[in-house]
Amino acid sequence: MSRDKESTLSRRKFLILSGAGATSIAFASSAMGREAVNLLDPGNPLVIPQNFKPSIWFTMEANGRTTVHVIRAEIGQHIGTAYAQIVAEELELDWDRVTIDYPEIDANTIMTYGAQITGGSYSVHEMFDWLARTGAAARGILIEAGADLLGADPADCIARNSLVIDEVFGDEISYSDILSETTIDYEVYEEDLGEVTLKARENYRIIGTSVPALDIPEKVNGSARFGIDAYVPNMVYGKIIAPPRRLGAKIVSINDDDAKSINGYLTTLPINLPEAGLVSGVVTHTPLVIAKSFPAAMRAAEAIKVEWEVDGTSALGSEDLLAEAHDLLSKRTDEHEVFRIGDPKLAEQGAEKSFERFYETSMIAHVPMEPMSALAHFIDGKLHLYSGHQYASLIPMFIAGYTGLDPKDITFHPHLIGGGFGKRGEFETLILSSIAAMQMEMPVKVIFTREDDMAFAHPRTPTVQRMGGYLDANNNLSGTTHDIVGGWMGFYKIGLDFGMMPTVVDGKPEPSPPGDVEAFTVLGADHWYDVPNQRVCSFRQHSIEQTVPVRAVRSVANNYTLFAIESFIDEIAEDIGRDPLEFRLTMMRGLGHNAGPDANHIEKSLWPKWLNYSPYQKSSAVGGAKRLANVLRIASGVANYGSKVLPENAAQGIAISGAEERQNPAFTACVAEVHVDPVSAAIDVRRLTLAIDVGVIVNPDGVRSQVEGS
Repeated sequence: MSRDKESTLSRRKFLILSGAGATSIAFASSAMGREAVNLLDPGNPLVIPQNFKPSIWFTMEANGRTTVHVIRAEIGQHIGTAYAQIVAEELELDWDRVTIDYPEIDANTIMTYGAQITGGSYSVHEMFDWLARTGAAARGILIEAGADLLGADPADCIARNSLVIDEVFGDEISYSDILSETTIDYEVYEEDLGEVTLKARENYRIIGTSVPALDIPEKVNGSARFGIDAYVPNMVYGKIIAPPRRLGAKIVSINDDDAKSINGYLTTLPINLPEAGLVSGVVTHTPLVIAKSFPAAMRAAEAIKVEWEVDGTSALGSEDLLAEAHDLLSKRTDEHEVFRIGDPKLAEQGAEKSFERFYETSMIAHVPMEPMSALAHFIDGKLHLYSGHQYASLIPMFIAGYTGLDPKDITFHPHLIGGGFGKRGEFETLILSSIAAMQMEMPVKVIFTREDDMAFAHPRTPTVQRMGGYLDANNNLSGTTHDIVGGWMGFYKIGLDFGMMPTVVDGKPEPSPPGDVEAFTVLGADHWYDVPNQRVCSFRQHSIEQTVPVRAVRSVANNYTLFAIESFIDEIAEDIGRDPLEFRLTMMRGLGHNAGPDANHIEKSLWPKWLNYSPYQKSSAVGGAKRLANVLRIASGVANYGSKVLPENAAQGIAISGAEERQNPAFTACVAEVHVDPVSAAIDVRRLTLAIDVGVIVNPDGVRSQVEGS
């Protein structure tokens, strides 16, 4: 249909401030198309339309394909697919034309993307609003451009399935045609993102559906590139010879005479790192066998003789560490108050009954499907690193400290990760390959065998926890104390404030951040039960850190602090003859700070440098303990808790888990059906019933897989 309408493509101005809060970047810009030789008519060059990059998070091509740029590590959680669904939903994309990629990381990208750190289940939570709003803004831009080409009023047009449709006249134009025929040149201001109209949840077509993960085909056909698959021409391989002790061993001499006859063997490098390496929680000294193939490096490592000098001060065993932890508790040595509400001492003084229980947890280490590896290539003064890692944006800064390079000369090329939630924050293979590549002047790929992986493991810290509880005359829990003894995880030891927290009193941090307690060692201890008087204290056990550097295993402190809290609640309920479900629900009314943060409040006081929250993001933890109570009721109902006829020697138990750092919505309840053999005392978990509230679910199958995999 013909319409006489002047072309009036309006000019918006948007600007986005990155999550790092350090610099601004143009939101939308597209230059004129570039010329290419026309082989059929050399005098008439072809004009190839420029890509439309309406945000740093995705790029649209004139051929109709949209690529979403994933700045988080892919560890099997299909984070890229979730990101793509969010963009595709608001941008109204044809899902079949959506792909993902993983941008290279260097010292400058943190200023653009914010921190590329994958942890705490924050990936979707942090990025949802950024992706949704930028997608919606790009949709508005394309609707205006499409309406201009159609000669239509933008108010009469909608976007659907990569098309701009004039609802009055029925005309339509594809995004591909728009980008082929139009040069879109916009600047977008951050404040305008707040005015973007997001789709109502009831109108979602892609978010909330279990679309297959975008990276499944390449994982099935073998083309997916994991860290262990990294390759550059002419690379050689590195194999460590593990020291006799995790920390405290030094190389005295290396005899490689027996290895020189092995085909492919090149040399053995004595990697003597500075003692500061201890501070960062990495091994300080190790021989690195270099060979033309990894099997040759393995054979040579067996033939090489190493003389070690071992520092006896690091020879503490588990029983020694356990005894020392109890001693720290009894003497209140190196005590740090972490969290306080009310006055637990007053609760103790007025208590009708007091409880004290001790809980112990041991070291647990990751054993992921893919061992650790890293490939380093030093060329023309630039260091290129190829691996899978959770803390990509820290790599240039961290490796610079071991190589003497400027962080700007270090580029990280992210690869897929074969498991290890938390383990992929370890730096050993990156450090070793970087030093070796610079010394050998050739690309070096360091691979850990399973034995090496365990020798250089960063296990979860062992802990001793003391729980105190005080009941009033009505058998209500009026106060709790929680003392936690363990090693600190060392994230803060890389010269940054990352992970340090202040004491929180009555829900407010004091003094000013960063504080003097490592948060990751105590998270979860500030429980969601309505107890008017609470105190949490951390006791740092230095000897653990001097024996083995500890890190996160699947979670940070939550998987041992919640074990102590939930066990303690059960023991109190049993002692006073109350049903564990009923006892919990009476304390889950969402009073005070347990109501969860206000919808318009995002707590940024602890790690403002590391969170990428959009300035317009609403809190997802609103409701707090009430949402926990809801999932507990659901799980109990589905499991027929308390009414199911159970076989002999079987029983049901319940437990809850709150939001990560009281912000990330992951309200979970579990009912376990457990059988105990009366003779052997063997425990058999027959059935687990879980209910989980994570807010908006982008991909139900992805959430289900993560819950089942945990």
